[in-house]
Amino acid sequence: MEQRSIDHSRIYYENGMQTEFDATVTACEQSEGGYAVRLDRTAFFPGGGGQEADTGEINGLRLISVFEKDGEVVHLSPDAIAVGTAVSCRLDRVPRLRKMQGHGGEHILSGIMHRLFGTENAGFHLGKNEVVTVDTRTPVTDAQLREAEAEANLVIAENIPIKAYFPTPEELAGMRFRSKIDFEGEVRIVEIAGVDVCACCAPHFESTGSIGSIKIIDAVPWKGGTRITLLCGLAAYGDHAEKHDSVRRISVALSAKPNEVAEAVENRLAKAEEAKRSLLSLARAMRDIKIECTAETDGCICIFDEFADAEGLRDYANRLAKKCEVAIAFAPAKTGFTYAAASAKHNMRTLAPVINKALSGKGGGSETMIFGSFTAERNDAVAFFERFKPQD
Repeated sequence: MEQRSIDHSRIYYENGMQTEFDATVTACEQSEGGYAVRLDRTAFFPGGGGQEADTGEINGLRLISVFEKDGEVVHLSPDAIAVGTAVSCRLDRVPRLRKMQGHGGEHILSGIMHRLFGTENAGFHLGKNEVVTVDTRTPVTDAQLREAEAEANLVIAENIPIKAYFPTPEELAGMRFRSKIDFEGEVRIVEIAGVDVCACCAPHFESTGSIGSIKIIDAVPWKGGTRITLLCGLAAYGDHAEKHDSVRRISVALSAKPNEVAEAVENRLAKAEEAKRSLLSLARAMRDIKIECTAETDGCICIFDEFADAEGLRDYANRLAKKCEVAIAFAPAKTGFTYAAASAKHNMRTLAPVINKALSGKGGGSETMIFGSFTAERNDAVAFFERFKPQD
């Protein structure tokens, strides 16, 4: 096949690793937010196909943005640069490498899933911190993802060449390649032999080994298909280092070996759940004793329980309501107190505004019980209910 490289002015078409270059300014016009500078050649990728534009400098001037307009790459500069000026340009090297790793990793994984499972991509995005998302039109199972991920990393280890070229219209008509859109005009093909053939305008490495690694970190249902999130190369390394540090700290806290932390956490959670059940049982027993020891009265009953939860407060109020006009139980909250109040003789919906106003509270409920919170001091709440005379 004839491989034609069209538009040599776009250096990234032929050499994705070149991050420094010299050029000549061919146009400079004042534009919204800066000056639109055009060069006779550029390595700056203007963005497209799910990948953001490169960042960097021209003659030490930090570019505001890079984008494509009317078929040309525009470099938005904070200052004007005279036409004809010879300039030295520098891309931010590490972000370019990370983007190429993420985009190349997507090609490999998508190509493998297409070949193995017939999946078609509905979308691709290379976002902040080079987090890659791939949306498939049909569901992909966890087992399929594990298989595809393993093969993708084998492709990286084998360091297969990556070829980028512009086939002739006749050659393109006879080719089968992945594409999310219909193209007009020249089409650039990125090919990884035996792995993927895809239309793509972005910079790429010369071989798969530079991608480093591919790690799928999430997969969720998406519009009848699956949204897959992955990290590649330096982004995957950063994620691995962060998680490794977390595992190390957990292993120290639990006195467990790093490869045994999951089991140690499960054991700790099981013991915590057992302790919680024991505490709830003890709390119920203490509540029973308090309720049994509370005498009947023709006034109100007010109970404070430092350890009661919402269920416990409601239980207090319901059972004590049989012994008085209105029963209230309250416990500490993050701010103020949580309370439950009940009565078998009065409409609590009618009494709720009176109680809430007196205690700087809020809450409501049914005719027999209300539930809410208040910010009044504990002693003030107790004093209020000692003198409270409910009236419907």
